[in-house]
Amino acid sequence: MDFKQRSEWEGTLSRKLEKLGTKQRAEILRLLGDPPKLERITPEYWERHKKELQSVIVLLEDVYLQSAANFIGSQPAFGVDWSLVNSAASDWVRGYWTAGGSPDPQYPFALVARFTERRKRKLGENVALFFEEGWNMGQLRKELDGLFGAAWGELVAPTEVTRAAAEGELEVVRELKEQGIVMTAIWNTNNDEIVSRCPICLPLNGMPASGYDGNGRPYWIHPETGVRYGPPPAHPRGRCWLTHELIMLESEAAKQ
Repeated sequence: MDFKQRSEWEGTLSRKLEKLGTKQRAEILRLLGDPPKLERITPEYWERHKKELQSVIVLLEDVYLQSAANFIGSQPAFGVDWSLVNSAASDWVRGYWTAGGSPDPQYPFALVARFTERRKRKLGENVALFFEEGWNMGQLRKELDGLFGAAWGELVAPTEVTRAAAEGELEVVRELKEQGIVMTAIWNTNNDEIVSRCPICLPLNGMPASGYDGNGRPYWIHPETGVRYGPPPAHPRGRCWLTHELIMLESEAAKQ
C-alpha cells in the first residue's frame, strides 16, 4: 500500500519549511538593506542558512524509519536488525557527495546544498535586476516569495517524503537480502485524474524493476520512452510508491 502516514509527514515538513523560509527571507532582506548590497550577505551567513535548512530536512530521517517500520510490519515472517536500519537512515539523510564531487540527488543534505546554491544564484540575479529594471524593495521581496514562501514548501514536501519513504523500504529489502530473502521492487501509483495525465508515472504503474545497479538499487526502463528512472519520485511532487514481492529464498534458488 501507499505510505500511510504520507499526508501527516507532508503537512509537517511543509509547515516547517514555510516557517523557516519566512524567517530566512526576512533576514536576507534586512541584511541586504535598501538599496540592496549583495556583499552584505556573507559566506558565513550562507553556511548558517544551510545548517538551518538541514535542521528541518533531517525530519526525513523519521519518514525513512516510519516507512521501514511499516514494511517490516507487513512482513511478519521476517525480521531485521533495527540498529542497522537506524544507522542506514542517518547515513542516508546526511550523505552528500558523489564520487565525482557533486551533490548526489538521492541524499537530503545534498538537496539542502542545491537549495542554498540556487537561492544564492537567484538572489544575485534579482539584485542585479533591481538596479537594471528600477525595481523597488516590494518587487524584490515578491521575487523572493517563490524561493522561500509556502509554494516552495508545498513543492518540496511531497517530493522528498516520497523519496524518504521509498528509501526506507529499500533499506529493509537490502537487510532481508543479507539473510537470503530476495524480493523484487514494483512501481505503484494512484490511477486517478492527476496521474492519468502523467506520461511518466502511469506507464510505470505495476511494473517490476527492470534491473538493479551496482549498489543494489532498482531502476525502471520506461516502456514508452526508454528513459531510465530510479526509485520514486520520478518528478517533483511525485507521490508514487514501491511494493515488494518475494521472489524466493536464496537457499531455495541454490537447489534449482
